[in-house]
Amino acid sequence: MSLTGLESLFLSNSHINGSIAAFNFKCSASLTNLDLSRNSLSGPVTSFGSCSSLKYLNVSANTFYFPRKVSGGLKKLNRLKVLDLSSNSLSGNVPPSLGSCSLLKSLVLSSNNFSGTLPIDTLLKMRGLKVLDLSFNEFSGELPESLTNLSASLVTLDLSSNYFSGLILPNLCWNPKNTLQELYIQNNGFTGKIPPTLSNCSELVSLHLSFNYLSGTIPSTLGSLLKLRDLKLWMNTLEGEIPQELMYVKTLETLLLDFNELTGEIPSGLSKCTKLIWVSLSNNRLTGQIPSWIGRLENLAILNLSNNTLHGNIPAELGDCRSLVWLDLNTNSFDGTIPVEMFKQSGSVATNFMGGKRCVYIKNDGMTKQCHGAGKLLEFQGIRREQLNRGSTKSPCNFTRVYGGHISPTFDNDGSMMFLDMSYNMLSGYIPKEIGSMSYLFILNLGHNFISGSIPDEVGDLRGLNILDLSSNKLDGSIPLAMSALTMLTEMDLSNNDFSGQIPEIGHFETMPREKFLNNSGLCGYPLPRCDPVKANGYAELPKQEEEEEEVLSWKAVTIGSALGVLFGLAIAQVTASYKPEWFFKNFGLRKSRNR
Repeated sequence: MSLTGLESLFLSNSHINGSIAAFNFKCSASLTNLDLSRNSLSGPVTSFGSCSSLKYLNVSANTFYFPRKVSGGLKKLNRLKVLDLSSNSLSGNVPPSLGSCSLLKSLVLSSNNFSGTLPIDTLLKMRGLKVLDLSFNEFSGELPESLTNLSASLVTLDLSSNYFSGLILPNLCWNPKNTLQELYIQNNGFTGKIPPTLSNCSELVSLHLSFNYLSGTIPSTLGSLLKLRDLKLWMNTLEGEIPQELMYVKTLETLLLDFNELTGEIPSGLSKCTKLIWVSLSNNRLTGQIPSWIGRLENLAILNLSNNTLHGNIPAELGDCRSLVWLDLNTNSFDGTIPVEMFKQSGSVATNFMGGKRCVYIKNDGMTKQCHGAGKLLEFQGIRREQLNRGSTKSPCNFTRVYGGHISPTFDNDGSMMFLDMSYNMLSGYIPKEIGSMSYLFILNLGHNFISGSIPDEVGDLRGLNILDLSSNKLDGSIPLAMSALTMLTEMDLSNNDFSGQIPEIGHFETMPREKFLNNSGLCGYPLPRCDPVKANGYAELPKQEEEEEEVLSWKAVTIGSALGVLFGLAIAQVTASYKPEWFFKNFGLRKSRNR
């Protein structure tokens, strides 16, 4: 392949396959930009040694490798400024000769099998390096102190999903002229406390320290990071209170502190952070009430306060969060009634600004009684899927039914809440009929409360509802025929209430397991014993054939339910051949997740 006279060649995702040697690859002196990413090419990286004028080289997502002896091939690439070798077959130590590419501004080696300690001697030769991405490899050991010399020039440092250990370097941003904006060291084995001196990284926009073994308190000095948008510290062993000083970070959009041992109340200072989009504080030991000022967070789309010891009424001001699509309050001690005002934002929600955030939805498989709620949404950037087992040590839930993707809802100023879980509290009163206005609602879980009255007919207006749990309340009356319109319903639990009358003889009701209707003293009809007014108890026994049919239908319900344990912006990881959730793809912009 002769490239005479070309300055740029972009063949990304062009379905090219085979050995690079078979193409007799020869570069012209004028070729400065070459992109062969996302093909099926193989061969040694040194094959590009003849391209001595290259400034940009991207061969990611192929099967290139470094030969055992890396000779002068890399030394001829000494004009490179951008090198992307991610997602290849690279393993072993990073070759020292890579240091000959001393003009590099961006080096991406992610998603390979590199091992050993951080190749700091090689990296320090790249004095103008701005972007360093070594994520998803097998590097190990402690971070060398000399990394602080490199961090003075870096804008992005991504060491996530490796096996680094020891302490986070306290002098990482010792240089007052440091330009570090993104620090990703999640999913490693770092221990000790979060250094208060991270506040010296004054240009930080994203700080991700999740999935480590960090202890101590959240430093109040982080409140001086005035450009910070993302603060992600979940899955550590942090304790103490959430610092009030975060009130000064008015740029903050994402605050993720799940699975720690934090105490105290939700700090009032967060009311100043009006750009917050995603607040997740679940699985801590927080106390107090949900503050009414939370209604002033107009951009708040995801609020997860589950598994704490919060109490009091659910504030009506939540209805002022006109971007709220996900509300998880399960397993607290909330009392009072469900405020009608919560649903006034339905039909006017727009959350297009949320697009692109990587996450996983972990569905409650119902196998453990101690596992409460419908499921859990977790941010998952830079974390290996197999590492989810660590979550099982801090939660009674099985982290097995996992669905991954990117948040990408597409409704335009006509949306509503999509996930509402208030289960395992002490709520009373009635189910507001206004709940039927949430046309995009996918999961509704009000189980294990003290809610009374009947199911309002307006529940039948929730045409997109896939999972409904009203179990273990004090609900009575008959199951409304209006619920026959819930054609998307695959899981439903009405057990342990005071329902009476006949179960509607409608298609999707017949697919529900018998146990989902049990312990309702006056309820009859398939899959329970059929109604028989002649008998004193109103029931007749199921014929044998009906019992066998019940078992088949129950199995179908479980199969479909497990396949659909995913919602807005999450790709379906397991889908039965007979069910294709096009509705969700259309409305929520679903797309399959990649490894990262």
